[in-house]
Amino acid sequence: MSRAIVIYFSLEGNCKFIAEVMSEALGADLLRLETVKKLNPKSFSKFFWGGMQASLGKKPELEKYLFESEKYDTIILGAPVWASQFAPAFNTFLDKNNLRDKQLALFCCHAGGMGKTLTKMEQKLNADGKKEIPCIDFIEPLKRDKAVCQNKALDWIKNNFE
Repeated sequence: MSRAIVIYFSLEGNCKFIAEVMSEALGADLLRLETVKKLNPKSFSKFFWGGMQASLGKKPELEKYLFESEKYDTIILGAPVWASQFAPAFNTFLDKNNLRDKQLALFCCHAGGMGKTLTKMEQKLNADGKKEIPCIDFIEPLKRDKAVCQNKALDWIKNNFE
């Protein structure tokens, strides 16, 4: 197995849960992206501000993090869906980090409205269209059946990375 990392953003904990399951299964490093300006996960305004930032392609400032892409062959990116987009933290991350020539994979968590989120992100990461990027989504792992989502994540890892 190549050296792997799971990079995620999580507001309500769903993506954190899935990222931890995947990281442990792969023996991969784990990196949580956090924005400098925080959204309150319990506030209704998160839908307005988060959705607006996602729709406009905003690039929020991120807390400092350590990521050296040359250390990794495999990179799994995971985020919640906001307004049919990956959370804006990934706009910033992808703008500042070169992921070319890496084995990439994507996951997202949503409340039932994924739309074309994974397709859009896959297109952004795979501009040359030469490689297939494994993708998977999860519907509210912490509110639904955690064990089902955990098993789904483990099966996906086994089928794509072993």
